[in-house]
Amino acid sequence: MLVRDADAERGWPPLDTGRPPDMDGVLVVAVDLDHTAGDADLLDERERARVARLRGMELTRRHLAAHSALRRILGWRLGVAPGSMDLATDPHGKPFLRHGTLAFNLSHSGAWALVALTADGVIGVDLEIGERLREVDQLATRVFDSAELAIFRALPSIQRRSAFLTAWTRKEAALKALGLGLPGGMEHVVVAEDPVRLRGDFTRLPALRDLLLRDLPRLAGGHAALCHGPRGRAVTCVRWPTDGTSREAQQLPTRLPA
Repeated sequence: MLVRDADAERGWPPLDTGRPPDMDGVLVVAVDLDHTAGDADLLDERERARVARLRGMELTRRHLAAHSALRRILGWRLGVAPGSMDLATDPHGKPFLRHGTLAFNLSHSGAWALVALTADGVIGVDLEIGERLREVDQLATRVFDSAELAIFRALPSIQRRSAFLTAWTRKEAALKALGLGLPGGMEHVVVAEDPVRLRGDFTRLPALRDLLLRDLPRLAGGHAALCHGPRGRAVTCVRWPTDGTSREAQQLPTRLPA
């Protein structure tokens, strides 16, 4: 069943971090980046270097908060210190744990981040909030196949942006689950005609047969989707507890640790 409309309070109940984590199923954690402190000491050298290259106070602060939250959530799930985990990236840039079978994925947009976790298998999540993707009519010709494009163009113009973002997040979540990212080809992940079961170009992406695609509850008016496999896993959506830090009170270090 698709979850189409839910605000953060109803669709993302708070997570009780005092209880042991459920080791089965899929967990998706929403993080309020404007009320979550970033901590460069939790990141490794590669991650700190990336933060240092960012431009703009708000972008840098939110990126640091998102990746700090990822470490805290992984640490809570694994029962280890947040800064103790050894993360690496695959050839397509997707991060993974060097040791263990826990699979995870991170997406952040605007003031929110999503962290998706599963004990094994593959997982991808995507979140789009705000106006980053504006020229949807032009972008549609690059990310839709012919059938999807016909459906999109038949929509009233007022409905096209929402429809495009729904499809975009589904496609990107699927490609991230496969570890391909956008270069994997959004036009090869066909989702418009059957929104629950994931269809695609199986000649090029045969692994799509084993994945399940879901829309996630709305956050800040944005769109979000989850793709995971194997099938048959329950999905739980929760909010990570804020630490009481306000956006105005957050301070970036004048120089990130090397």
